[in-house]
Amino acid sequence: MSILGIILMIVIAAISGALGQAIVKYSLGGWLVTTGVGFVGALIGYWLAGALGLPSC
Repeated sequence: MSILGIILMIVIAAISGALGQAIVKYSLGGWLVTTGVGFVGALIGYWLAGALGLPSC
């Protein structure tokens, strides 16, 4: 995974976390916590896609 791919995952994680907080109207932490949780989820998804033999981005 390249640096550009990691930066893109962080940006998407921040946007998805903000949308998720807006939908449920509950915030456990700030934007940094939300981005961190989204980034961890993106890493797990990236790993899972590779483990299942799905095409990478």
